[in-house]
Amino acid sequence: MKQGFVRTRNYQKLLETIGQMESRGAREASLILVEGEPALGKTAAVQRIAVDKQASVFRCQATWGKRSLLDTLADEFKVDKRGRNQEVENRLIRHLASFQTALVFDEVQHIIGTTAATLECVRDITDATEVLCILVAGTADVQNRLARFPQIASRIGAVVSFQPLTEGDFLAVVKQVAEVEIDKPLLARLYQESAGKTRLVLNGVAAIERVCEASGTRKASEAMFKDVALCQEWQGRRVRRAA
Repeated sequence: MKQGFVRTRNYQKLLETIGQMESRGAREASLILVEGEPALGKTAAVQRIAVDKQASVFRCQATWGKRSLLDTLADEFKVDKRGRNQEVENRLIRHLASFQTALVFDEVQHIIGTTAATLECVRDITDATEVLCILVAGTADVQNRLARFPQIASRIGAVVSFQPLTEGDFLAVVKQVAEVEIDKPLLARLYQESAGKTRLVLNGVAAIERVCEASGTRKASEAMFKDVALCQEWQGRRVRRAA
């Protein structure tokens, strides 16, 4: 399977939102929340944004506290991380205020717990520097969880909700990555079984290519995959319990 990125409707919507936020009125409202069900391509989109907009991407960890966040940022920007939290934060603020590097935090649900202390550190930095910051949620309930912390929620200037791929986006993704020819009936099956979820589409293309390789052919037909699921999402399957 080939590598590549397709600028889907979701990506274009995010890019347009960033453009609007760059000319926002309230400078402290510098947060963009990206939400949507898993497997819709949020991570791939923000990784591409990082390239196109020269942003820095961080994957939040469940074990992160405020110090972990500060140390991770300091390592990324080669800022001295010795001393108290406030000292490190002040150095980061000076650096980001000078270079205006946009920040992306993926899997942000990991740093939203019973308190928002770690995320408040992000807010402190973005308030002081006015840099754009994208928060990418890996679960569907993040908006409700953030609503408990008005000091954070009030800084969210825009929300981008990712949707399943349109048929046009789906065909563009398959054309970009597939190294075999896939007939129209099989494409229709893949679109239906994947429910337009980017990750499942890619898994399905990989499965099709494996069968083609084993069969010694470069053309995949629907008949080759009769009674075979192209892609499965375990969350949607019923688990049989032992008696």
